[in-house]
Amino acid sequence: MTRLRLKDRLTARLLDWVAKGLAKRGHAALAGQLAHAADAGPSYLHARALWTEDHHDAAAAELAALLANEPDHARAHNLLGAICLEREDHETAAEHFIRARALRPDLPEPHNNLGNVHLARHELQRAAACYRAALACDRDYVEALTNLGSVLNSQGEHGAAERVCRRAVQLAPQFAGAHCNLGNVLLSLGRVGEAVAAYREALRLSPGLVEALINLALALEEPAYLVGTIDYYEKKLALQPDSYLPQVRIAQALQVMDRWDEARERLERALEINPDAAEARFLLGNNHVHAGDTERGMREYRRLLIRQASPAVHSSLIFSLLYRDGVSGETLCAEYRRWAGQLESRRRKTPLRAPPASDRPLRIGYVSRDFARHSVAFFLQPILANHDRSRFVIHCYSTLIRGDAYTERFRLLADRWRDISLASTDEILKQIAEDEIDILVDLSGHTSGNRLAVFAAKPAPIQLTYLGHPATTGLTAIDYRIGDATTDPPGVSEAHYSEKLWRLPGCFLAYRPPDDAPEVAPPPSAARGYVTFGSFNNAAKVNGSVIAAWAEILAAVPNSRLLLKSYAFATRPGRERIETAFAARGVTPDRLELVAWRPESKHHLELYGEIDIALDPFPYNGTTTTCEALWMGVPVVCLAGERHSGRVGASLLAALDLSELLAEDIRSYVRIAVELAGEGETLRALRRDLRQRLSASSLLDHAGFTRKLESAFRAMCTAKVCGTDKTVSTTDTAAAIVELSCGNGVRICLPDSLEVISRYVLEEQGDWFEDEIALVRKLLAPGQTALDIGANVGVYALSMAELLGPAGAVWAYEPAPAVAALLRRSAAANDYGGLTVIERAVCAAVGSARFELAENAELSRILAAGGELETGIEVETTTLDACLAEWGWRSLDFVKIDAEGQEANVVRGGRRLFTELSPLVMAEYRHGSEFNETLPDEFARLGYRPYRLVPGLMLLAPLDGGEARDPFLLNLFFCRDDRARNLAARGLLVVDQDGSEPAPRDYQETLDSHARAQDATLSASRRLGLLSGALSTMESLVCAAPTLARRLSLARLRADYGLREGARREFERIANELRVEDAVVADDDRFLLPLDYFARIECSGERKTWLLAAVSTWLATRSSHSTYFTPDLSLHHLHAVRKTGYRLEETETLIDLILRRRYGNSCIVEGWREL
Repeated sequence: MTRLRLKDRLTARLLDWVAKGLAKRGHAALAGQLAHAADAGPSYLHARALWTEDHHDAAAAELAALLANEPDHARAHNLLGAICLEREDHETAAEHFIRARALRPDLPEPHNNLGNVHLARHELQRAAACYRAALACDRDYVEALTNLGSVLNSQGEHGAAERVCRRAVQLAPQFAGAHCNLGNVLLSLGRVGEAVAAYREALRLSPGLVEALINLALALEEPAYLVGTIDYYEKKLALQPDSYLPQVRIAQALQVMDRWDEARERLERALEINPDAAEARFLLGNNHVHAGDTERGMREYRRLLIRQASPAVHSSLIFSLLYRDGVSGETLCAEYRRWAGQLESRRRKTPLRAPPASDRPLRIGYVSRDFARHSVAFFLQPILANHDRSRFVIHCYSTLIRGDAYTERFRLLADRWRDISLASTDEILKQIAEDEIDILVDLSGHTSGNRLAVFAAKPAPIQLTYLGHPATTGLTAIDYRIGDATTDPPGVSEAHYSEKLWRLPGCFLAYRPPDDAPEVAPPPSAARGYVTFGSFNNAAKVNGSVIAAWAEILAAVPNSRLLLKSYAFATRPGRERIETAFAARGVTPDRLELVAWRPESKHHLELYGEIDIALDPFPYNGTTTTCEALWMGVPVVCLAGERHSGRVGASLLAALDLSELLAEDIRSYVRIAVELAGEGETLRALRRDLRQRLSASSLLDHAGFTRKLESAFRAMCTAKVCGTDKTVSTTDTAAAIVELSCGNGVRICLPDSLEVISRYVLEEQGDWFEDEIALVRKLLAPGQTALDIGANVGVYALSMAELLGPAGAVWAYEPAPAVAALLRRSAAANDYGGLTVIERAVCAAVGSARFELAENAELSRILAAGGELETGIEVETTTLDACLAEWGWRSLDFVKIDAEGQEANVVRGGRRLFTELSPLVMAEYRHGSEFNETLPDEFARLGYRPYRLVPGLMLLAPLDGGEARDPFLLNLFFCRDDRARNLAARGLLVVDQDGSEPAPRDYQETLDSHARAQDATLSASRRLGLLSGALSTMESLVCAAPTLARRLSLARLRADYGLREGARREFERIANELRVEDAVVADDDRFLLPLDYFARIECSGERKTWLLAAVSTWLATRSSHSTYFTPDLSLHHLHAVRKTGYRLEETETLIDLILRRRYGNSCIVEGWREL
């Protein structure tokens, strides 16, 4: 073989750079050769070649000989460690990797390989730390990205895992393992279609990849392969008994195989191993609901939702509310609106197309997972079969991954069949746009397999929801919901929906009975001598009120029986719940027959021959089961409820003119059932006539019903063209105004909505989130003059008015009319006569501009001068120089500028003002993710120097032009030297750091320097010197010996100095390490606390736990400017505090606030502390 000899470091660096480029392009093998060649000698290269050719023993011997001569050869240690790892000699492998890491901390491979050792030992926290260390060396190191994604997924951090795995796929699209890992994450997130696509790509690249094959079978729910899936994960469990994910995968397979009890046991075991395993808890909630115990299911969903937002879990929770008695349509609508608000806020709507022309066929798109033998199919198939193809073109968008014989029928009924089961939302939107759909029909609502995210983007001019879900979707993007006057009485039901109701004449359904339905059997009571009541509805519908009514019926009809059929009765808890509840009401088990669901249609329909009277549950009626019972000659007693789901039975009975079977309350429901049971002749007549009666009804007039629906479609288009479709929701009301206190006792009037940033922040922090506001309160004095440009609701303007007093004056410029009105209201509430609110935008020229009104006033902004754009509102503009001429200011002490990226234009329009009056200026420096570097240049032309706040000392320091900008830095201060000297004399500003303060020499002196820097009697320059010296020395000390105490102190020093992002990263690393079980914190270690008030919180157990609570509290409250911006991340850290056992009022209140913002007064929030 050719051996590469390298003599200069330049060549080595070049090879290393080329290797990284090759790795990004998927050429991992060649990249590895070059990377190793970059700093390796011939002996090492020979050993690596042997290892590559699977001659591991020879490679190990070569490496041992090499290390005998060159004990500091980092790559040799790393490769020998890899060989030991393959031999499962974890101890020796770790020793070599640690040695390699110490010799070459810049190499990613030893960090990554050490992570693999920890992973093999199932030490996930440590493994993740090693993978992150590898990525710190090389952020594009694909193997570390893939490994980290796998670990994060195993830890239940699926969102972070997806980001990492997608990065790996992007860098190495030819790496099958990266695609497989991405599929695993998507499977955990419940995005089955995307997971299947990822597994298929992995198998295209590597057809023998076992994990991809196994999980693909699981995702596709292929029963023939699920035994193999279970075996695969059982073997994994044998190697890693404390891993929760194999338990979850086995449970998923068992549920598909209808082994629900075994699945539940596996999920409970998974949660014993990892109580935070979101996927396991969600599946357990589903398991309980499947068994009919919706209350237990909802409890699991709530436990998840108080920790992190999840549209799927939230939707499942609200759907479960449908089963509860006493939940109004208005309540359900409010819950679904909250769910939809989160979805629609993230999804930008597609550009609207014009409404369809009346002279061409309408293109209708039906979106459903139920193009198969499913309840929806019996009501959809007659519509598709009877559409007038001269007037309508039918597109079916199927989200069903595995079809059946019915699927082929639907395929033949469609003009265009689109399989979108594996497509992403963006891909579906593109397809719908290409198909130019006029009316898009959702047939799923919040049932499984829905694509409501597609509807949220509004891809069609008209959108409606129908059939699949008996409640609103909550989406404002869906225009209509199909119902009728019985299911949704006019004047009553409008408040139950975010959509506009479109009521069809008669019943809103057409029904096609099953082709294989047997003949009607005679009533069984004739032969048995007793009446059998029955219900084949989902057991989840059989709630406490239903059980009470049915028990009363059984008590009133001697010897009567109750036959219930549901898939829940294949589970032990499902049977026990029903038997126990009836026993409590005096119904013995011998009067109950609980039948598990069977897939054979013929057996299912024949079983109706075993019951005399069907009982419809409430408030969630049957639909398919009611139609089936009627077709099989079984009368159905129904109760008319308050909302759609409880009035479907009423609509079906009305269509058959069977009002005598409809009750208006529970007492009459019981009476009708009892009386009917005593009327044998009536039962026989109904048995004989019901099928014919149904056949002659509008429910089986398929052509007539389809014409009604088509007329509705045409009328919707006409309304869209004419503009008569515009409606105002009955639930839309102006937000109430609340008065909150800010910082120095100022009262601020705000909309009482936690979606308003300032409203949320003031409740959260009792003040505005910017540290600078505290300094402004120190800077200003009574009698001074100040301007607030972009005053918004007035957190600064009102605070300044309070400080300046009656002798001072504040001019506040705010162009948004509604916001300016609120500010005037606040000024009046505080009796601030010296605060003048001016409804103009300040920029570079006098005139007008378009002003974009954002949902949050803090984010509203100027779009363009001159009003040439159509968006936004037109506002009057002025300049600071024009204001100077208008108001004749003779002195000006302070100017605050927050113009959402237009700050430089404000300065350009105020050059005379800044030159003549020389105020201190605070201006927004960071807008979005960018720093406005033109702003310091504009001020420099006027002789103003930039300063930044040092938050730990609450003073201003010169902005170092060469230092990296901290992402948390939002504002800069600017002033001329005369103003600077005045502020320096007051101890509020450092003109020039003199450097005379000697740097501390050791750790103790560093801590002392930090303490001395807090002494406000010292000069500002000296205080900054003490803090700067402490930070510099601590950085060196940590490099020399990164003990936990030193790193804690370093993080605190960074935060105090204004390097908050660096502090956050260090605290994150420390928190991860403290979560490792054997992490040790010495009792005598002295360090700076993350938060001072933790000194007053007694350590009630292990010091490590107390410290983790302190660090997690800092991360929860200081990882962003407000938990408003990072609710999920903040909840993660806040619950980490709870897990330590420290229930702090501050953190508990924050959790409550985040949940109230997200869910309002939902049942999710109620009693969350007990969950």
